[in-house]
Amino acid sequence: EECLATLMKLSRDAKSPSYPSVIKMLSKVYVELEDWESLRELLPAMKKQKVVSEDEFGRLARLCYEGKLRRAVRGESDQDKRKNLKDAWHQIPRKFHTEPSLVRIYAEGLIAADAGEDAERVITDLLRKNWDDGLVQVYGQIMGGDVEKQLLWCENWLKERPNNPMLLLTMGRLSLQLRSWDKARSYFEASLRSRKSAQAYGELGRLLSHMGEPQASNEHFQSGLAMIAERLPDLPMPDSPEQL
Repeated sequence: EECLATLMKLSRDAKSPSYPSVIKMLSKVYVELEDWESLRELLPAMKKQKVVSEDEFGRLARLCYEGKLRRAVRGESDQDKRKNLKDAWHQIPRKFHTEPSLVRIYAEGLIAADAGEDAERVITDLLRKNWDDGLVQVYGQIMGGDVEKQLLWCENWLKERPNNPMLLLTMGRLSLQLRSWDKARSYFEASLRSRKSAQAYGELGRLLSHMGEPQASNEHFQSGLAMIAERLPDLPMPDSPEQL
């Protein structure tokens, strides 16, 4: 905050020789403070002064817009949340509307604000032009939409990507919403054949548990837990419960 106060005073003189450096330092302070609105207002001056490279400018712009979208999902009602989120989205330049990371955050916000149909449309529009596994994952988390239509889209995408593990996982989740248990099981198994993942093991384990196959369910849960454990640091553990 002290840095910000000093830089704000210096930034009032746009003709100062130090102005470009001040603008660059201000951007760093705004990032540290997560003051995304101030950073958004600073972006035009940064571009005009060319204080960073094009790649760095794009990174800062995406960081700014991602932060704004995450903070936009606020309000007492879902209607308020949807309005705030859409207002934030419309403030983002259109050329960034095809950035998968931004669309993903926007779609997750729409889902959280009970606007699944809007999220479905936004994701579908982008996936037809620019494939992204992260967006496909969010697509399978939409609840209460036109699930049959979603599954049809996925079946079309699967023709072009027959072994995409995330797409197969998403199709399994959509099949669960349609209560097509055997179909969901088939998609989860196909996803695991394509690539082992903790999510697919978890979904298949949960489904098998409800289908009355506890042994197979436990095996899949254990496989999923083993994958998660592989990413944990090697730390001491008790040899037996008596050591607790």
